[in-house]
Amino acid sequence: MNANVLCSSERSSCSARCSGYRYGFGLALRGLLVVTLVVFPVLWAPPQQIDMDALSAEEEFRWGVRAFQNARYNEAIMSFEQSLAHRPDVPIVREWLGRAYFYSGFYEPAIDVWEALIAEGYAHNRLANRIELIRASQGVGPETAPEDRYVVSAEINGRQAERLVFQRPTSVEPLANGSFMAASYGTHEIHVFNANGVVTQTIRGGLEGFNRPFDIARDRSGRVYVSEFGADRISVLDAAGRRLFSFGGRGIGEGSFLGPQYLTLDDEEFIYVSDWGNRRVSKFDREGGFVLSFGRPRAGFSGLSRPTGLVYLDGYLYVADAGNQAIIVFDESGNYVRAIRDLGLTRPESLSPYPGGRLLVANSSEIVLLDPERETVRRDFELDQAAAKITSVQVDANGNIITTDFDGDKIMVLSPMSSLYAGLDVRIDRVNSDNHPEVLLEMSVRDRSGRPQLGLGTPNFVITEDAGGILQGPEVIFAGHERSPIEAAVVVERHSSMGAHSNEIRRVTEDLLGTLGTAGRSFVVGGEEAPGIAATRSASIGDKARAAAGGDYHDSAAVDRALRLAVGSLIDSPAPRELVLVSDGATKEDRFRFFGLQETLQYLQVNDVRFSVVYLEPGIEAAEFEYLVEETGGRTVYAFEAAGLSPFVEQMLARRTGRYVLRYVSAKDTEFGRRYIPLEVEVAHLRRTGRDETGYFAPLRF
Repeated sequence: MNANVLCSSERSSCSARCSGYRYGFGLALRGLLVVTLVVFPVLWAPPQQIDMDALSAEEEFRWGVRAFQNARYNEAIMSFEQSLAHRPDVPIVREWLGRAYFYSGFYEPAIDVWEALIAEGYAHNRLANRIELIRASQGVGPETAPEDRYVVSAEINGRQAERLVFQRPTSVEPLANGSFMAASYGTHEIHVFNANGVVTQTIRGGLEGFNRPFDIARDRSGRVYVSEFGADRISVLDAAGRRLFSFGGRGIGEGSFLGPQYLTLDDEEFIYVSDWGNRRVSKFDREGGFVLSFGRPRAGFSGLSRPTGLVYLDGYLYVADAGNQAIIVFDESGNYVRAIRDLGLTRPESLSPYPGGRLLVANSSEIVLLDPERETVRRDFELDQAAAKITSVQVDANGNIITTDFDGDKIMVLSPMSSLYAGLDVRIDRVNSDNHPEVLLEMSVRDRSGRPQLGLGTPNFVITEDAGGILQGPEVIFAGHERSPIEAAVVVERHSSMGAHSNEIRRVTEDLLGTLGTAGRSFVVGGEEAPGIAATRSASIGDKARAAAGGDYHDSAAVDRALRLAVGSLIDSPAPRELVLVSDGATKEDRFRFFGLQETLQYLQVNDVRFSVVYLEPGIEAAEFEYLVEETGGRTVYAFEAAGLSPFVEQMLARRTGRYVLRYVSAKDTEFGRRYIPLEVEVAHLRRTGRDETGYFAPLRF
C-alpha cells in the first residue's frame, strides 16, 4: 500500500481522518529509535532534568519532517500533531503541519493553521503570501483590475563587450523549453538564446551558409524552416540545426521567389511564404513541394501590394500588407475572404498569435494587439525608448513577448507589468538529504498566475542555509522544460456499468501503455471503493492490460481514493506527472464520496499532476471529470477515434513543467542527524524575484 493513501476513516475532518492510523513498519522503527535516543540521556543525567515532553515533541517533529521530505504527507500530519500534543506552543511545528495539510490537498485546514500563526506575529509576510496565492488559485483572492500592459524586462544588444554577437535581427522563434531562436540578417547566422538571453548555439547553415536569413518557423517534429532573403530560397534544418535540403530559387515562376520573408505553418504543416518581390504568398508541403500561390488581383480584391508577415489562425491565413496598411484574410486555398483596414497601421510586418484569438502585430516602431473579430487594436506595450524598426514579435513559453529591433540591433523581452511587481511564486517541494552533505532540492517556479517558468539555470538560483552565507554553484540536475520520461498512472473505473466493457478496457489499456512505451513508469490502479495497485511498474504491458480488464466490479462509483493512490504513486519523481482515467462516462452518484471533488482537484494541483480521461463511449462528458480536466490542463478523448490514442499520448510527452532539482553541498553540521537545518531559495529572472523557505533533518548517524 502506498504511504500517501490517507486512512479509511470516513470522518469529515482531516485531523480526525488521519489520527490513530500508523504504518506498521514506521511504528516499529520509530519505537526503536525513541528508545535509543531517550535511554542514553537517562544514563548520564538525573531523571528530573529530562523534559520528556520536549524530547518526544522534538522526535515527532523530526519524523514528521523526514516523512514530508519523502512525500509521505499523511504520516507527516500525524507526526506533527503528535509533536504538538506534547508541546503545543512551537510555531515551526504548526507551520509544518499547515504545509503537510496543503500538500495533501486540504487547503482550508492549512490556511486555518497559518492564519493563526500570522495573528500571533509569526512569519507574517511569508505565510500571508502563500495564503494569497492559494486564494487566487481558487478564484477567491482580492479583486484586481485586469492588467495587460507590457513593459521591457530585458534587452539583448547585438554588440556585447566590444564583440559583435548579432546584427540586424529580423525574427525570433520561441521554443518549448523557454529558449528562443533569432535570425541575424546582418551576420548571416541563427542564434539560440536561453531564457536568460545567453547564446547557447550558433547555426551558420553548413557548407553553403545562410544568405540574409530572415524568418524562422518550426514544425511539430522540430524541423526548422529558414527563409533566406538574399538567396531566394527556403532552407530546411533538422532539430539539431543541420541542413537537410533547400527549395525555391530566384525567379517569377511558381515555386520561385524574389525576396522571401515571413513563414507560417497551418495545422497540417503546409508552409506559407510571403514573397515580397512577387507580391504573393506561396504554399508548399513540408518537403518543399509547391502547392499554390495567391495574392494577385481578382474580382473584389485589388491584390497584395507589399506582403510581409503572415500567420495561420483558426482556419484562416492573415497576411500583413505593408503597402496597403492592412491585414488581408485568406482561406487555406488562397481565396480572398476580407480585408482589415483603417486601424492606424502604418507599416504592419510580423504577425503572431496571442491568447483569446488575437494577433500581435509589429507595426513600424510599435507593437499593437489586433482583435480580428472585432477589428480593433490596442497599444499596451511600452518600450523604454523609441524602437527603430520592429520586425518580429512573438509570445514565448513563459508568457513574455520577444521582439526584434532591426535597425536598433537588439532583441527586447517584454513582460506584463503586474507580474514584474508581483514577482515569482517559488515553492520548495522536497529536500533529499540522505547523502548529506550533498543535498538535492526539488522545487517549482511559476508566475503569479500559475504559469510555469521555463528555461531557468544555475544563475537564477541562490541558496542559503540557516541564515548563513550564499552557497556557491547550485547545480541544476533536472529541469522540467527539457524532454524527459514522464510519470503516468492509469486508473480504471470499477463500477458495475464497466463490466460490459472488459474487452474494450483491455484494448484501450494496451494501446495507451504501448504508445507510452518507455516514456513513463506507467501502471494501473483499480478504481473500486478500496483501490490497490493492480499491476506493478515492472509488469509487461499485457499483464497490465489484463489487470485493468480483470478483477471485480462494484456497485460503488467512488473513484476519489483510487485517484489519490495514483497521485501518491507519481510524486516520488520530479518528471511531468500524468493521470489517465478510463471511464464509460455514465452518470453516477458519489464519485467523490470520501474526499470530495474540490479536495481531489487540490491534491492534483498542488502535486502538479495533469488529469485526463479516456471515454469508452463517444459523445460523453462527465461533469466532475471535465472539471478536473479543465482545471489541471488535461484532455478528454474517445478511446476509438480514427487517429487512435497516439495524438493524446503525444500531448503528454510534449509537456513542459517549471520543476527543477538543484544539487549543492551543505556546509552545516547535522549533529548526527539531530539538528534541524533551515533552508532558503531565492529565484531571480527578468526583473522578477521570488523566495521560499523550508528545512530538513539529515539521516541519523550512530
